[in-house]
Amino acid sequence: MTASAVAAASPGSAPAGRLPAATPALERGVELLGKLADSGYREAPTLVRRSDGQMVKLTPLLYELLCAMDGRRSCEELATELGSRIDKYVTEEDVRYLIERKLMPLGLVGGADGAAPELAKANPLLALRPRFVITRPGLTRSLTQPFVWLFKPPIVGVLLLVFTAVSAWLIGDKGLSAPLHQLFYEPGLVLAVWALVVLSAAFHEIGHASACRYSGATPGVMGGGLYLIWPAFYTEVSDAYRLDRRGRLRVDLGGLYFTAIFAVATAGIWLATGIDALLLVVAVQLIQMVKQLAPFIRADGYHIVADLVGVPDLFAHIKPTLAGLLPTRWRGGQHQALRPWARAVVTAWVLITVPLLLGMLALIVMSFPRLVATGWDSMGQHWAETTAIWNRDDVTGAAVSLVTTALIALPVLSVVYLLWRLGKRVGVAVWRRTAGRPRLRGLSLLGAAVVAGLVAWAWWPGEHYRPISSREGGALPTVLHPPVGNASIEGVQVGHRRPARRQAASPAARQRAGGALAGVQRLPVSLALREQIARRPGPAPAVGVSPDGGAPGPTSDPATGHPAKGASAAAPSTGPRAEAPSAWPFPFDPPLPTKPGDNRAMAVNTTDGSTRWDFEPSFVVVEGGEAARHTNDAHAYASCTDCVTGATAFQVVLIVGQSDEIRPVNAAAAANYHCVRCNTFAFAYQIVASVTEVTPAVQEALDDARRRLSELEEKADSLTGSQIHTALEEIERGVLEALDEVIAIDWDSDASAPPSESGDQVAPTSGASDPPPP
Repeated sequence: MTASAVAAASPGSAPAGRLPAATPALERGVELLGKLADSGYREAPTLVRRSDGQMVKLTPLLYELLCAMDGRRSCEELATELGSRIDKYVTEEDVRYLIERKLMPLGLVGGADGAAPELAKANPLLALRPRFVITRPGLTRSLTQPFVWLFKPPIVGVLLLVFTAVSAWLIGDKGLSAPLHQLFYEPGLVLAVWALVVLSAAFHEIGHASACRYSGATPGVMGGGLYLIWPAFYTEVSDAYRLDRRGRLRVDLGGLYFTAIFAVATAGIWLATGIDALLLVVAVQLIQMVKQLAPFIRADGYHIVADLVGVPDLFAHIKPTLAGLLPTRWRGGQHQALRPWARAVVTAWVLITVPLLLGMLALIVMSFPRLVATGWDSMGQHWAETTAIWNRDDVTGAAVSLVTTALIALPVLSVVYLLWRLGKRVGVAVWRRTAGRPRLRGLSLLGAAVVAGLVAWAWWPGEHYRPISSREGGALPTVLHPPVGNASIEGVQVGHRRPARRQAASPAARQRAGGALAGVQRLPVSLALREQIARRPGPAPAVGVSPDGGAPGPTSDPATGHPAKGASAAAPSTGPRAEAPSAWPFPFDPPLPTKPGDNRAMAVNTTDGSTRWDFEPSFVVVEGGEAARHTNDAHAYASCTDCVTGATAFQVVLIVGQSDEIRPVNAAAAANYHCVRCNTFAFAYQIVASVTEVTPAVQEALDDARRRLSELEEKADSLTGSQIHTALEEIERGVLEALDEVIAIDWDSDASAPPSESGDQVAPTSGASDPPPP
């Protein structure tokens, strides 16, 4: 929704050659709206709307002069009529002065030549720029006519109750796991969901326009534009200023009401079709409603606050409010025009909004390098995905991927446009205000140089031009100062987390401990493994390989890392490092063969334009006091052009009974060698947990995890690394939830002590592994 900014009449010079006509008349399309109802001003302002939709706030004197203009009265007759209206003596020269100096510059009165005046329109900073018109007022009225009845009180009550029930069910019961899963595994639904979200934004604006018609006002044009850095729709509802406070609030809330209706309708379509991905549209509506209520930008919340207070344009009061805080302005100034309670509300809004907007601007500037790096990295991945889909003759999938790739650039370009527009606006304003004042202009130039230096420092090429990872801890500090030296693979960061301590518990207490997932954690790469990798000699120390740092024996298949056919996997290399086979295309040795009970996924890709994934699930039960020394690792290596390579190792180790030695190892390694536009991913998930028993529910969860991993492997070629990572997180979560009820807690076991200085992991752990550091 948008309501044109209100401009106040101010002295000025009429354009050259513009003189009042002998019988002055209003310009075509000018509407006199009268006093603002329920105003927060001591004296309610009078409003006039121009033909272009611009609202103008006038003094009572100027408004009465406009009311006296009927197109037949001369200036002398207007003076007599105006004097009778205001009960004061008015001359013909007074009328000519008011028309020439005040009303004509505002585009409210035509000149003697009959030419249309050049309208000076308000250009608030936080407004849609650029913007375009989609529907003219006539078409807008036609579009809104079928929906006006939805604002009848009984209908509103019923629909809001249904919306509340749908929201509570989605958040508290259904959840978003199934919708997200279906969306990731059926990419064709992405376009449908995206189209519905866009349609809901348009329906939101129809809600504002329909509320305007129901309340007795006339909506104007509807269109779209760029707000800050995001595309948005808008509706011209300036005519709502003729309504009372209740009517204006109905217009303000009409968009949110129609968003709720759209969510209910989407839930109805889901009920009829069973397509879970549609529920994501409902979730997006909830998020949009919360965002729209923000009162600090020109969203619905801003207009709600403005109409509650009775002050049409809050942003226009920032300067007088801040000036009114000075002791010398306490008894005067524009802020005194407001009623005391309205002035208090506006002052509080200004004191919150100004620091918030300045902080947001600083955040945009400081985080711009990371935004650029993330956009560039993401566009490269999506372009590779688009090329791969196109090579498979999937036109629909390629079109969806291409649109997604193009949209990634929009936030970056929007930030550039926003900063350029802000800099230009401030620069021109300062240059004009310092004309003829050399000292002040010099200080302004010095300040501009300081700001430019700070921006150059923030944007100087360096380590901060790194993509944002989904696993980075913290919000603001991490975005501004990315962690240095921590490699990341598709959102999985290197890190070390000490296992939580466990305490003794009786059998009854063990049964109650499931709700907290006691004793189950993410498993990081052990410090000992990292040290071995770091000490390992070789020409390419930037990649990590196996925990032992050795090469596979002659019975190992170098392309997969698994034992060759006919070879025994139980014969690990214990002697000197074996020579790497000639087929190995990398300047470092491949990992050693796996040992019994270990799990490895390994993908090696040397084919240009190809996609290769290897998924290896493993589910192991350890009983009878056996040691749990299982290794789970994923290796992905690529040496090609425009290729995608990935490896996923997923292992679940369940310990039933007592085990005195629990030393699992979980690692992931991914490396590109002589690669051009390559994407390489390695994911290692390992869950190691002590359980009381393997129940049918646990077995069912393991079977489901195996099935979902198999489905994920089948569709891996059409998914991005980020999508696969999200799907793996969901699979892991399903296993952990099943284990929640059977976790065994043993506080008396020495094996549960915290790890030693070497970083060996001895507590039951689980999770996505981190890649070894360079």
